[in-house]
Amino acid sequence: MRYLYRGVAIAVGLFFMLFAILKAADPMGTILKVEEYLQAMGLEGLQSLSTTIAALLCLVEFIIGAALAAKVRMALAVPLLLLFMAVMTIITILNLTILPIDDCGCFGEAIKLSNTETFLKNLLLLGCALFLLLYPKGDCAKRISPKRAMLLMGAAVVLELLIFSYSLWYKPLADFGQFRKGTDLREMAEGGAGALYDALFVYQKEGRRESFTLDNLPDTTWTFVESIVSSAEDSPSGEESAADFQLKNGAGEYIAQDILGEEGRVLFSIVNSAESLSLKDWETIFRLAAQSESHNARFYLVCCQLQQEVIDAMAAAAESLGAEPAELPYLLYTDKKTALSLNRLNGGLVVVDEGVLSYKDRLTSTIW
Repeated sequence: MRYLYRGVAIAVGLFFMLFAILKAADPMGTILKVEEYLQAMGLEGLQSLSTTIAALLCLVEFIIGAALAAKVRMALAVPLLLLFMAVMTIITILNLTILPIDDCGCFGEAIKLSNTETFLKNLLLLGCALFLLLYPKGDCAKRISPKRAMLLMGAAVVLELLIFSYSLWYKPLADFGQFRKGTDLREMAEGGAGALYDALFVYQKEGRRESFTLDNLPDTTWTFVESIVSSAEDSPSGEESAADFQLKNGAGEYIAQDILGEEGRVLFSIVNSAESLSLKDWETIFRLAAQSESHNARFYLVCCQLQQEVIDAMAAAAESLGAEPAELPYLLYTDKKTALSLNRLNGGLVVVDEGVLSYKDRLTSTIW
């Protein structure tokens, strides 16, 4: 029994550590999932705490996993595991019944599970937790000293926070977004040229959801939920036709396929919060915009917020830096999920060569 007990504890512990590391390696994806849950539950008022909640979730999972795998504070770790899995199972049942969430986010953005698959996985882990709680006598492995236990838990906390902070503020350790290096964006944008599209952006406020077009997006008190892009005309098969990658100019025209269809290099700076960019970031953006033509490239600023907010932020930066009109980038717009899938970093650079995404990283002017 003791071997079975230790085997279950180690396996569950390693699974929990994996859950936590995958979430921490792509923290923006975890934050988006937390925001999705808060929106679905009508708790938009807690949106400002989404980063803190995501970090705490990663920490709790990693600490539980490390404690189980290393046999530290089992009298506390096992009940905490049981409580955690009970809560997660209840949330999964809500996903299956009333919450409009298709993927639980257990593995972050790395692995997608249906709600049914998640429910079965949670039942298995819940059963393991009950086994560890009901058969403590099976745990006959040698215990480590309290001092070593505290050092181990402290190291686990520091490691997880370092992974989360580095990936959030500097560079994600993993890219689990839809648009990874090597993705053929030109192919994903097919269907846009010559076709008419209806694009709706769903926002939520105080439990109420409404749809908006890109031309009349709501103010910042509303929270983005999803975008719906579909053909305005019925296809011959009777099914909706929509491109997987869409960009829109200031006039409301979908031009992703036009941009990617031309030869040469295309540079995108992905901005999800124009007002949060530093003057140094804006200086780099203006430099790239000014230098792109001489390097046979085209540079665009891709934004996912109100058009006027971006224009105002760029105008203020241009005035502070004394930038010339010729240095200002051409503005494009998309939805928040597409923007963050292109690059998790605010202002992050994306390079597309002959329609294929070849580079994505921090904003830099040394790309040439």
